[in-house]
Amino acid sequence: MKTFIICLLLLPVLLVRGQQPEQSGIIVYKPFEATDSLDPENIHIDKTSIKWNYTLALRGVFALSAEYMFTHKLSGEVGLGPTYRDFIFETIQDIQESDFPDISDQEVSMGYMVSGSLRFYPKEGDLEGIYISPLFRYRNYKISTSEGSTTGAIDVPIGYRIRELAFIIGYQSFALATELTYEAYVGFGMNYLQYKSRFDDGLSVSWIDKKKDSPAFLFGWTIGLPF
Repeated sequence: MKTFIICLLLLPVLLVRGQQPEQSGIIVYKPFEATDSLDPENIHIDKTSIKWNYTLALRGVFALSAEYMFTHKLSGEVGLGPTYRDFIFETIQDIQESDFPDISDQEVSMGYMVSGSLRFYPKEGDLEGIYISPLFRYRNYKISTSEGSTTGAIDVPIGYRIRELAFIIGYQSFALATELTYEAYVGFGMNYLQYKSRFDDGLSVSWIDKKKDSPAFLFGWTIGLPF
């Protein structure tokens, strides 16, 4: 009798348990840990990204760069393209006003820019996340001016060579909706400027060769196409 009563009391519990699914709650899958359920051949990781730093257009640079992933956390980037006159840098340095006060006309010759950097991603990697990087950038262009003298207007060619060495910190992310990378960075370093000019008034020829070093603050945004 007691056995029958105990079985009768346990029957609702057994029925409820029989109707419950085998598993409940939120199932969290960790594909990178469950290596036995993944086929490595089906996993594609973009190792290269072609990027455009559109903020450099404010400094007369129209260049593209390519970033390539060497390892999970280390990559390298090189850039190349034409460069025009850097109004922002020249204004800060006050080059024209201090050295060529009587300029009446200017003609800029298109030059070139090259850059290179190594990037280390301490956390995420695979071209995503926070990174730190040393950066080198070199620019070369010319400006021809006309300066007044006792014999008339004289062409004064000025050659600019600007080297930038900086340490930058940035963040790069991949947007699934657009399949593009977006990046923002800031950095500090030094600008090394060298400019040469030749002054010929028909009576004598003189050369000006000067160098100016100054601290540099860098910032910018890029957009890239990974593949």
